[in-house]
Amino acid sequence: MEPAWDRVACARCHMLVSDPAFAAQLHTPAGEVLFFDDPGCLLLQRAEAPDPEARAFFHDSRGARWLSEAEVGFVPVDETPMGHGLAAVARADTPAALGLEAALTALDGSGAPP
Repeated sequence: MEPAWDRVACARCHMLVSDPAFAAQLHTPAGEVLFFDDPGCLLLQRAEAPDPEARAFFHDSRGARWLSEAEVGFVPVDETPMGHGLAAVARADTPAALGLEAALTALDGSGAPP
């Protein structure tokens, strides 16, 4: 599902979701879709309020598709909308990419990878 670019706010930081390369979304069991402007926002949201039935999708930073949790990996980048420093990529195309748990672990107190 595509967000209304530049019109819908991030569910965590409330900034507008503007850059598809860093967008993410969380589908709740109740049918709600929450959008995020940075993969780090979604990762931190899930860590703080885990819901094993919710499904996360991350926009491929190198393409136009959405990646499921099973498909996604994360690579460090210099700039992201909220400065978390991770971009989503297809794990099959980037074997060295971090998995979900490793990406969350990479986020330190400042929200950026070490």
